[in-house]
Amino acid sequence: MNTRLEAKEFSRRSSCMRWPTTRIQDSLTPVLERRVLPEHVGCVHIIGGTTCRVFPSRKNIIRGIKHNYDFPNLQGRSEMGATLARICKMIDETIGSPVPEGLGNKSAGDGSMLIIVSNGNEFLTETELPETWDEILKFLDKVTRYWSKVLFLSSDDYERWGLDESWGDIMSAAMDQLREMDFPVFDMRQWLLDTEPYIHEGQAMHTASCDQVFEAWWNELKRLVNLMGHHWNFARYLETVTYYEVYRSYALPETQLPIG
Repeated sequence: MNTRLEAKEFSRRSSCMRWPTTRIQDSLTPVLERRVLPEHVGCVHIIGGTTCRVFPSRKNIIRGIKHNYDFPNLQGRSEMGATLARICKMIDETIGSPVPEGLGNKSAGDGSMLIIVSNGNEFLTETELPETWDEILKFLDKVTRYWSKVLFLSSDDYERWGLDESWGDIMSAAMDQLREMDFPVFDMRQWLLDTEPYIHEGQAMHTASCDQVFEAWWNELKRLVNLMGHHWNFARYLETVTYYEVYRSYALPETQLPIG
């Protein structure tokens, strides 16, 4: 029997993908330039800490992105100095809040996505994982019931954040535990490079409220949404890759199927 397999050709490192080597990023460019339509993605929530605010207004990035770019199904919340424990509380509040800002205690549906932006505020004063860390991990495991895809956007680049190496070590250890739970943890390296010229008043975790910063967020979200939409396994995965024709056909050798 001659068979042909329609297989998706793409390059990625693993579910722990980091923003990446030039070779990997170049290989993904054709896919990143495509646009995943709202009906294929579903609602997208961003929940995080200080990084998700702009200064000096201290406003959430959500409104600026929704109004400046074509991203009507984007929702989210943030809080200055939020630790991962506090972010989990905001996620819980989002689950219970009415639609559209929240989920109304229901699943967000096929193609939905939760982006957790966590950059180690708890480790600014702690040298070890907090006592509540196991509870945090258990809660995050349950969150996957509500969104099709749950991912983290983070960075342990202590030099860029203006912190010491010990912070970077514990931040790396925390993110590795999330990866061991099969959460994709994306390194926001490109966002850090894009926003570095727009740090507000010397505070490395504060970015200015300007077009360049919103554009950096928009580009980062496009990367995340398209990568997760095209490459992550969820109920409408086959429909999505078929719609965008992001696959190729390969001839396989003749296969003898077992009998009986």
